[in-house]
Amino acid sequence: MPLTKIASSQELQQRLTDLLTYVTGPRRPSRQRIARELRGLATGLLSSRIARPVTAAMSESEFWKIIEPYRWGRGNTNYKEIEKDLMRKLTPKEADALQSAFAKLKGQADRALGDYFEEQGEWVGGDSWDDFLSHIIGMGKQEYEADLKDKDRALARFRKGDYRESFAYALPTSHSYERLDLGKYIKWAQKEVNAYREILGASEDDIPWKNKLAPDLKKLVDILDDFIRTKDFGAFLDKEDEAKRAAQDVEQVLRRLSGSGLDGSLGEAVDFARNKWGVWNLFTDVRQYLG
Repeated sequence: MPLTKIASSQELQQRLTDLLTYVTGPRRPSRQRIARELRGLATGLLSSRIARPVTAAMSESEFWKIIEPYRWGRGNTNYKEIEKDLMRKLTPKEADALQSAFAKLKGQADRALGDYFEEQGEWVGGDSWDDFLSHIIGMGKQEYEADLKDKDRALARFRKGDYRESFAYALPTSHSYERLDLGKYIKWAQKEVNAYREILGASEDDIPWKNKLAPDLKKLVDILDDFIRTKDFGAFLDKEDEAKRAAQDVEQVLRRLSGSGLDGSLGEAVDFARNKWGVWNLFTDVRQYLG
């Protein structure tokens, strides 16, 4: 099934009918092949007019011109920095056009290499297959076309694990630009501080080891409150290490309360604060998208 754009609901219905006929037919395709067909349908939907607003088409030459300077796989596999730089250079609509061009190239590579790899005994239905396809695109036009032309060359790369996770993460979508909104992180910090403040105000009867937790809880409340009040993300990032240590210490103590029977807002706060990753990921994303 070709991984082409789906232009109408009628075409979608026909593609689904074809897929059902194929899967239930006498040849009984492998699960790997079924997975590839489903990915093809998903790719078509992602670039379709019925799944998303129409964006201006981006030519392959424009796509290569944008991504090749990053030299993916040749000294650079920092997808976070690439994404951040692309968001500086592209508008949200241009980012969606970039994604559509990427999906088209990935579909071409899947069709060109997938069956051959399966014939050679390789599994091509998992994350590693997607990472591999994304990687050869990220390396640029010359490498991409060379791998599609010489399947044994591509197969050797795949078997050696000569690819990285994942160039796909480096390409923003129009929704990625929401991460540039400071207000998003202020709301996030508010949720975190509400949980820590709820626990700080609890009694020792409700929260054993509450007194042990108090210094770390106060530290987290102060750091998060300062960020909410001043909106100074630079000063906030300066306190990253101490905030992460405090969140980790709180997590370790609160995990002892598992199954303690706390309910209501305090129980919700404990469940929330029991996971340090709320605070850790807040700092990571603020540094990535605002720092």
